[in-house]
Amino acid sequence: MALCECKKSNQTLHFSLKRTSIIGNHIEGQSGSSQKDFMNYINTSIKSTNESNLWLCLPRDSKRTETTECKYLLDELNEFSNIFASIVLTLKGKKKLEI
Repeated sequence: MALCECKKSNQTLHFSLKRTSIIGNHIEGQSGSSQKDFMNYINTSIKSTNESNLWLCLPRDSKRTETTECKYLLDELNEFSNIFASIVLTLKGKKKLEI
């Protein structure tokens, strides 16, 4: 669970990403029946990463939290997104596998 505390006046709102399917789809995709099946799960992971990014940017951009408060989580989401995009490019043959 990732928490980002948002403050406005005397109120404290808690913004939370309780459960996301980012990693779950990747793990489930590994047991997929085909490369196409795996690719679908990876694409779903990318979409979940984008959605989580949105939910973290909303309080930040609406000035309900410090700009840097959710930076760590946004950086982590960006890293996940880059990893999944690299997997997609490799599977499509547009990127050579680096060992």
